[in-house]
Order: sequence, then structure tokens, then C-alpha cells
Amino acid sequence: MNNPCKSTIRGACIRAFLIISAFSFSTNVHAQQILKYPEFLRLRNQDKPYRMFDDGLPGILPSTFSDGKVVITGVGNYCTSYLIAKEKAGLRDLSLIRLKNYPTMDATGVYGSFYSSLANYAAFNGRPNPIYIRALPVELQKLSTQNSIIIVEGCGGRLDGPSMNQYVSQVNRPSLPDGRKAFLMYGRWCVFDNEEQRKRESIPQSGFQCVGMGTDSLTALEVLKSIIIANMGSQGHSFRNVLMPAPYPAKDMGSPAYYLFRANDYLVRNPDKKAPDYYLGYGDKYIRRFMEKTYPTLSGQGKQFIKRVARALQAEIESKLINDPQGFVALEDDSDAFTKFAYNTHPKAYCESGWAKLPKADRDKIIIDVDRADYLGSIDGIKTGRDLAEMCGSRWDLLPTLQNLPSFR
Repeated sequence: MNNPCKSTIRGACIRAFLIISAFSFSTNVHAQQILKYPEFLRLRNQDKPYRMFDDGLPGILPSTFSDGKVVITGVGNYCTSYLIAKEKAGLRDLSLIRLKNYPTMDATGVYGSFYSSLANYAAFNGRPNPIYIRALPVELQKLSTQNSIIIVEGCGGRLDGPSMNQYVSQVNRPSLPDGRKAFLMYGRWCVFDNEEQRKRESIPQSGFQCVGMGTDSLTALEVLKSIIIANMGSQGHSFRNVLMPAPYPAKDMGSPAYYLFRANDYLVRNPDKKAPDYYLGYGDKYIRRFMEKTYPTLSGQGKQFIKRVARALQAEIESKLINDPQGFVALEDDSDAFTKFAYNTHPKAYCESGWAKLPKADRDKIIIDVDRADYLGSIDGIKTGRDLAEMCGSRWDLLPTLQNLPSFR
């Protein structure tokens, strides 16, 4: 990792410390001086020295954090830190000052003066140590334990030598996208810049990054992975400056709100573009139609099918997002390709949800409620019907029986 931190100070040298949020507070810093995360990215791209934050920026953020507001929390001694806080998190008690008055020094001078584009933005008045939760200022401890902040920290210094080497050799370590392995420390997922070099050093000094989100270690690990992915690039393309899609909460899968969430998430990341047609033109239209119109007319077995297939279809999209976020970003930018991808997930989702075991009357009601233009009027629709029949049924199953056809009189 291209990390400006070179500190050999014992303990942890902070390089990137994030908290994300829309908030109100009573300090001498005005609301307009708080950066939103997309603005933070834009200024980072324009201000060359400011790109020292590059390798500490998440690609994927939970949806409630992606448009949050940034507060610089530490810079100097070759280390930097900043916060972005969860929407509606209560940060009114934070001690904030103008960044140009920030009391810490770095190798070049006072941070606020050096980075002129940020000089009037807010900074945290103090040097919180995010490695140990007990060392956080009181006003941040509560937010952390409530999972209202994401903490991303990095350092060019050391995480205390031989004892740490012994610790990481004994714990479960999930793999990261670039082949390195993470380790859980004080509730946060961390990774060394160069672990092999660290093992050879008499006084280990390898840089590191850590991500924490209170008690939500699963989300913290996913954000750490997104930082790695954002720095890897793909096939020669850099994804550093791309805000990656936010995963949908697993506990809410199957919700009618899913496709609107995905469309809004795309527009937040791409305000000048149009979301893929499938999100609102197909997914949102049919989940609401099936839930509101079709569902009450079905048998108990049919109602369970509607719930299962809604979850299955959404899970197929989320699986693509989580396992190949860069590919998912490219797919979303091609509306026709995204529609084809989504259509291709339907036969598997329907079959695994119990389509073949449904009473014929239930299958007929579901088919009748699909617009002909989407079913028989498109190549993708025809292929989907054919594949469904071959995978778990008969082509005759896809033709409603005469008595179940709606009356047009």
C-alpha cells in the first residue's frame, strides 16, 4: 500500500479514521463546512497532496453511510484520520473546530494551511486513539457501540511486534480479495501491508489498515474488503474513484422496497445517469403487483411461493454484487445487459422456490399477471419461459388453462 505513514512509534499510528453521517451539532463550525462523502472524494481527486487518503477509502459503504458527512479527526506525525457518520447519528456533542486551526502538524506543516481546498472544513478538536475503544472520547464511544460509525484506520507504524505476530498466527483469518488475510483485533478487522516482511523484521514496522463498526464485525469486514478492491483495479482499470454499490440488508431480503433501494443507490453513485431499467421497470413493478394484487388470490402454497421467489430473485442480484462488485458496477452501466442478467436468474429462482409443485391455478394466476410485452413480447422473456419449462416443468405449464383466463367481456 502506498502509505505515507513511516512512524515507528510504539502502538498504533492512525492513517484513516472514518465516521459517516447527516447530523446537527452546536459548535463554532457551521453545517455547510462539513463535507459529504461524495464531495470528500471529489476534493481528493482535485487536490494532489490530498490523495494521500487514496488507499484508505472504502469502495462499498452501507447505504446509510454512503452520503454521510466527513470530519477530519487526526493528521500529523505522518498519520491522518477522518470520520464519516451514520445518517441521523447524534454528533452535536463533538468538539469541532475549523480545519485550518487544526492543532496537529504533519511533515509539511499545519494540515489546514497545506491542503487549501479543505482549510475551512471541520476537524475534530483532539487526537482520539481508535485502536482501543476505551481510549475513544466519551462522545464517540456511544456512537461506536451503537454501530453508528464506521472506523477505518491505517498506519505506517507498528502494531507491537512479536506478540502481534504470535497472535495473528493463532486466530481464524479470512482471505481478502488480494490474497492477504485479515485478523480480528479489539473488535476490528485489520490487515498488514506486508506481512512476510514484517515477520523478518527484528522490530516489526509494517503498515496496516483496520476497519471497525461497533459490534457489527461482518459489515466491518466487508468494508475492509471494499478498500482492498478499490485499490486493486481490474484489467487495467482503476476503481479508486468509484463509489461501490451498497449491499442490501440480509434481514430485509424479499421486501417490496428492494428494487427502489437498488435504483436509489445507483443514482446516489451516478447522479447524472439513469438507473438500469430492470430495477423499476420490471423488478419493482412485479414485486408490488404480485404482493398486492396476485398474492391475496393464491392458495397458501402459492402465497409461500411468492415470498420465497421474491427473496431468491433479490439474492441472485446481491450475490453478483458481493462476489464481483467491479463487474456489478459495469453491469449496472449497461441497462440491456443488466436486464438480460436479471432475466437469466428467474428460472433457477422459480424452480428452487417450488414452481413445479404449485397448483396449476396458482401458476396460471401468476402468469396472467405478467404483461404480455414482458413475457411473450421480448426475446429475453420468451427465453426465460422456455428455460423455466425445461428446468422444472412442461411448456404446457406456462399456458393458462381456459377457465383461468380473465374475462374480457
